[in-house]
Amino acid sequence: MTTCQVPPRSWDTDDLQDLGKRGEITYLKAVPVLILEKWVREGREEGVANYVRTKELARRLESSTLVSFKPKGTSNVIAALTRIQRFRNLTRPPLVEYRGRGLCWVNLPHYEPLLQEYRQQYCKDYREDYAKLFLEGEPEWESTTVLEARVEQKEVEVVLSESGMEDEIRSLLAPLEQALRDGRQAIDRLVEENNDLQAELAALRSQEHKNIGEELAFVHTSPDFHHSVYGQKVTSIKDTIEAMLQRAENSIRVSTLQIDIFADDLIALKRRIPDLEITVLTRAKPQGDRKGIAWRAVPRMQKAGIRVHVDQELLHSRMLVIDAQEVLVSSADLDVTQMELEFNAGIWTNNSGVVAEAIRYFDNVLGARK
Repeated sequence: MTTCQVPPRSWDTDDLQDLGKRGEITYLKAVPVLILEKWVREGREEGVANYVRTKELARRLESSTLVSFKPKGTSNVIAALTRIQRFRNLTRPPLVEYRGRGLCWVNLPHYEPLLQEYRQQYCKDYREDYAKLFLEGEPEWESTTVLEARVEQKEVEVVLSESGMEDEIRSLLAPLEQALRDGRQAIDRLVEENNDLQAELAALRSQEHKNIGEELAFVHTSPDFHHSVYGQKVTSIKDTIEAMLQRAENSIRVSTLQIDIFADDLIALKRRIPDLEITVLTRAKPQGDRKGIAWRAVPRMQKAGIRVHVDQELLHSRMLVIDAQEVLVSSADLDVTQMELEFNAGIWTNNSGVVAEAIRYFDNVLGARK
């Protein structure tokens, strides 16, 4: 059976913090900081400062006494980044591209904010190593604004007379004051538009709940369904889950043997709605070709604030409950194989009695696991 590729996404700090995790090679965690340092010290010049060489990074690591390389033992300095990028499909957009002969292009300034955030976390977690990197002092990490540069140039090039100084300062500040006024007006308009949109959204959701009524639907995953009345592959279990997650407001309950898709969706929902209660019941040891992805999903969700409870052997139900409004019970785990490649089926309903009983079942299993 062919394994589906990991969906493409952007880099985040969790990905960078996994550098050197296998084997506890901590010096690799300094590489993004050194890439950022080169970019800043060389004036953020695209086409120049965003190119790095493996040997230069290796010499910088050795001079900081973080590591001593054997001959021809420096390839892992950049290869660690490219491996993570390839295996996790971090291509929206890519962070690094190998150009040959130890030369790599780094996607800056797009990822500068991410590297700045990572640098601050690295300084906090590895304070001694961070100090070794900058024994002679750190660069000015934040760029000088255009206005500051213009004022500094004026101070160097122009000597103002005492009588004309006030008018000159006023003329310099006038564009800034106008920009601030325009900004305040724009913010006021956006706040007013946002309030209107929120009111419309609340009205639409209220109307949607009124119109839904009590419904029942049969959903399924049928990869080979082209000769049926459907005439095509059917993935209505996956489609139903995507729609249910978008309607979540208060709570999400998930029961699945393993999860290798929808983990990112749950993490994104938790970050967007911090008060949203998300609870996941899953098995201790995932199975199949993608078990590594499924196993890594557990700590990633926990780090995002999602409650994940692991059962050793008794859990066998596949279920998703949204708020106290709807429930999906099916034979499919939340992984690519059972969502797209196998024949699986289930029932979705918003019947209040069924939803309430599903919640009682879930909370009972959850209580038994504690």
